[in-house]
Amino acid sequence: MIGLGFGNFQSGAGFVGLLDTYPNAAAAYSVRLLSSTYSGALVEVRRSSDNAVTDVNPDANNEISFSSTVSAGGDLSTWIGSDDGFVRTWYDQSGNSKDLIQFTSSNQPKIISSGAFEVIKAKPSILGLDNSLLTVPSSTAYFKFLHDGTKSFVSNVIETPSNVSNLEFIWLTNQTGSSDVGADLWANAGDYRQFTRNGTTSSQRNENTWGATANSHETLSLIFDAGNATAADRLIARINGGLDLANNTRTFAPSTANSTNDFNLFNYFVPSSNFGFTGKYQELIFWDSDQSSNREGIETNQNTYYSIY
Repeated sequence: MIGLGFGNFQSGAGFVGLLDTYPNAAAAYSVRLLSSTYSGALVEVRRSSDNAVTDVNPDANNEISFSSTVSAGGDLSTWIGSDDGFVRTWYDQSGNSKDLIQFTSSNQPKIISSGAFEVIKAKPSILGLDNSLLTVPSSTAYFKFLHDGTKSFVSNVIETPSNVSNLEFIWLTNQTGSSDVGADLWANAGDYRQFTRNGTTSSQRNENTWGATANSHETLSLIFDAGNATAADRLIARINGGLDLANNTRTFAPSTANSTNDFNLFNYFVPSSNFGFTGKYQELIFWDSDQSSNREGIETNQNTYYSIY
């Protein structure tokens, strides 16, 4: 299915989404509507009892709920019943058609458990299981702005898992090998790690690391600027509008090559029960441009809607 929605959904009069205020995203995924110009579904869900799938549209409040209409007809509440629901497609609302997909049932993240949403503070979320994986196919050239020296911005609204000491890949565009090119965000040994890799050797990477907190609802803002002359400014993280976490001391050159892998969310480049991110996602937005002047406004918008901090 493609994200056209059932009945060509239209947002309510006067609706202004985050992407109306901060436009030109490279890719944008959310459990709420982000743009007044987007008329498609937010997610495609698979029902556990019979593996039927349906597109789920924003409701009258421009978000996913059980009153959301579905492409199978009727509303989500009637369609899902007491079943589990798994995300087969998380639709890109940027207009660039970079949908996150997973057709293999056993590797799909969960959005509904026994007829109830997976939630963070009463808002729906998508739960990563230890072998979940969503992928943007044929995207090795598209996401290279994360590692090629373009100053770019990534906004994540997540809940961290209960155990932050495990090795878990949140998202990445490479295989973390010695000759890989790309960017990655992952957790290990109580830290979160933000990397860019240039494909020369595994040691030739820029690396930002900070301490992780378990079960933490966060707006995690990331700046990637792999060619910046100042090492600390090559990789910057900020959690819940706090101080910049800029701990990179390396100045390895960026690479203009395509990333080694397509963009993968929730796991390594192949689904692995050893490496899957077991936290929750509510929103993920990429800008392939400098959003420094907009960062506070983006974070405030997300905090107001999701009640994060």
